[in-house]
Amino acid sequence: GVTTAPSGDDDTDAVVGIQHGDYLNYEVTVEQTGMYKFTYRVARERGGVVAFSLKQNDEVLHYGKLLKRTKVDEWANVEAYAYLEEGDQTLRLQSIGRKWKLNWLAAEAVDMSVPGQIEAEAFAESAGYVPVLPSGDTDETNAISFLRKGASVAYPVTVAQAGTYSFTYRVRTVRNKASFRLQLKDKTLHTVKVKRVKKDPFGWQEVSATAELPAGSHTLRLVGQQTGGSINWWRAERNGNENTRLANDPSMSNAVLGLDAEFSVYPNPTQGTVHLSLPGIDQASIDVYDFQGRMVQSFKYNRANNDVVDLQGLPEGLYMIRAKSEGQEYQRRILLQE
Repeated sequence: GVTTAPSGDDDTDAVVGIQHGDYLNYEVTVEQTGMYKFTYRVARERGGVVAFSLKQNDEVLHYGKLLKRTKVDEWANVEAYAYLEEGDQTLRLQSIGRKWKLNWLAAEAVDMSVPGQIEAEAFAESAGYVPVLPSGDTDETNAISFLRKGASVAYPVTVAQAGTYSFTYRVRTVRNKASFRLQLKDKTLHTVKVKRVKKDPFGWQEVSATAELPAGSHTLRLVGQQTGGSINWWRAERNGNENTRLANDPSMSNAVLGLDAEFSVYPNPTQGTVHLSLPGIDQASIDVYDFQGRMVQSFKYNRANNDVVDLQGLPEGLYMIRAKSEGQEYQRRILLQE
């Protein structure tokens, strides 16, 4: 059985002495269905191996393992992704390692909007063996280390506007060549071919392709055709749009700027009426921007009697709602659709 002790990492206690088969149950409330990035603060004890799975109703959501070489009792972060449904959930963290400890875990919503950039390991489900390992790329993130023939990964995305999109894939292969295809339902949208960089067999490169996408919520799937392709991330940009700042500029991302105010908007997608939640903030200036970065609304937020944004009458598509209060900025994307 596990116990707790001062972590030595911060001023809190940690769960220590975790052995193979031990588990921790967490009762959580998921505010919105979607992809979430989990971060685990872990350390190995002497002779320990940090490895675990996260389960929901006996279904494995993801596996985690500390791959970085660390000293005994040296704290490090392990990241993994999972798709969660809205509502009250029981998540089980189960050890498949030995002699390790956990200080904390955190989960944050992941923006899966198109246009935009998505990490390859942020898939909601997979078929076949799909290993995720440190990329060795300049961004120091994880990547799909190789995609076998017939294996696949699925991404639940929200497409802001229908049209032709340019896709860019950050890829590599240590074999002479590899390939995979992008599918929407049973339709192949394009095939990506990757050739080994002779001067740098482990070097990353960017390969492009185009695809027609309908607006709305969809599942895009990458399917391995010729084994050996590694994927770090992929990005989609709508053709013919000179200003994709809302989708691709990190400063306009779904992340909160400034203090963590847990700014949320709901329902999302919406048919017009949007409710705002800014815990701890009584008043704020609200600006609404369309997909091209043009301000379409501006008003004063008051938690007591003015916490609704009305988007009715505006064209369908992706919008950014930005709140400003006491020198801090918070923003969220929202999809308007019928």
